[in-house]
This record gives sequence, C-alpha cells and structure tokens, in this order.
Amino acid sequence: LIETYSDRNWITDFLADLEDSFEVGDDTLDELISVSLIEHLVPVNGTESPIVSKLGMKMKEEHKRIFKR
Repeated sequence: LIETYSDRNWITDFLADLEDSFEVGDDTLDELISVSLIEHLVPVNGTESPIVSKLGMKMKEEHKRIFKR
C-alpha cells in the first residue's frame, strides 16, 4: 500500500494521529490500536513491512515488544 499509493501524505497523517492517541495512555484505546493495526504488521521472512518505519516511537516500541525484535 505505502509503496504504490501516489499520495502518501494521508498515510503519514493517519499514523501520526494514531501515535498521538496511543500516547494518551488509555488502555482500551491502546489495545484497540495494538490489536487492529500493530499486530497485523507481521514481519515476513525477517523483513518488516514498510509501514513500520512510518510508525511513531510508542507504536514502534509496541511492535518490537509484540514481535520480540
């Protein structure tokens, strides 16, 4: 998606909004973001999805925790 979509600004903005929400510290919201997005960014053959590089710091930390990287 991120490589083929011509206007990537919406992706960056969307991920920034999610990061802001993830930083709030609301356990229910954090779980929703983790389960519905982060847990679906599964590394394939040791290679991360290009979207992972676009995640904010907190969501990257969660991704590393989930996939023990």
